[in-house]
Amino acid sequence: MKTKKLLFILTFLSVSSTMMAQTTPHFETALYIEDAIGNRDTVYFGFDPLATEDIDEDFGEEVLNTPFDSVLDARFTPPFSDAYFTKRIINKTANTIDGCWGGSGSFLYVHAIHQPVTISWAEADFYDECYRGTFIIDHYIYEVAGPIAAEDIAPQYYCMADVSECTYYLTADSLAMPVPQAYFRVQTEAFVGNSEQLDTIFGLKIDFDPIFGYTPCFWVTATEEPAGIEKVALFPNPATESVELQLSPNVTPEQVTIYDGVGRILARYPYKSAAIDITDLPSGIFIVEMLAEDGRRYVARGVKNN
Repeated sequence: MKTKKLLFILTFLSVSSTMMAQTTPHFETALYIEDAIGNRDTVYFGFDPLATEDIDEDFGEEVLNTPFDSVLDARFTPPFSDAYFTKRIINKTANTIDGCWGGSGSFLYVHAIHQPVTISWAEADFYDECYRGTFIIDHYIYEVAGPIAAEDIAPQYYCMADVSECTYYLTADSLAMPVPQAYFRVQTEAFVGNSEQLDTIFGLKIDFDPIFGYTPCFWVTATEEPAGIEKVALFPNPATESVELQLSPNVTPEQVTIYDGVGRILARYPYKSAAIDITDLPSGIFIVEMLAEDGRRYVARGVKNN
């Protein structure tokens, strides 16, 4: 009898643990924020068709009601809303087109005493044709102006499939714009540290809507492969033990880099064989980047199953 009860308890705990496990979104990546003296913070953004406009605990979203840290603190808010601050934001996707899911953008607010601030990410996360129009920018004038030429968009913006980091001075002086353009700066008010008065906090917009919206990266990243980069397939996919990239016979691989689904490097080593061991990878999305002898990079995205 005691054995049956024990088995029931263990089964219940196992099922409860599975039900409480965090859901892996359709797309998620990490942004690494560093100030001028080396203080660091990390935030995450992505999208999923099951996400809502509210906090989704299933995707690991959590409301932060505390004041911003007095030295360095980065937090996301939903697009055009200060309803809440969070370290991880998973937006609801738009409709599909050409096989791509289009996610809405988000505002990233950064309070930093020591300027400038450098934001970095895994460039490989954006090599996929559905993501290559993603960019980071310090205003949203372009959303009001409508479709205009890329050269007419005020700086600074960075195409996230072309570079892996950017640097901003997020202060009132550095973000000065003529009226009425100043209205479209990314800024909010919030408490900082032990202050009893609201401070102005400046930020950036991550625009993840290259299919349905406007992107200054479209003509570069939506019609061409980034220089020296080629997207390839891998097999089997999904996989549990090992995968191989489908490379041309004339490619001479030199180095293998494996990223997890949010862009963290899991492994990097000299190329040894066609079979790439993934047995130690966590379940979920991973990216393999193969550096060839001629300097070209071959990138593939896969799914690891347990």
